[in-house]
Amino acid sequence: MPLDDLARRLSRKYAASSSVGANLQQPKLAEVVVQGHLAAEAVDFIVKEYGFPVKLLNVSLRKGVKAKKK
Repeated sequence: MPLDDLARRLSRKYAASSSVGANLQQPKLAEVVVQGHLAAEAVDFIVKEYGFPVKLLNVSLRKGVKAKKK
């Protein structure tokens, strides 16, 4: 699956900015970065729609950013 398509779908679904780029720790790997506080919802979407194992998904929130309350 092309990561550009995933980034585009996430942008549309959650009205958030997203991009695809190299991982900072492992430059040979690519990552999709989504801005916003909908991390849990985005992870659920990726797991359900694409079948990714949760252990392959890493969510990190910047200092001072709180996850959206359910």
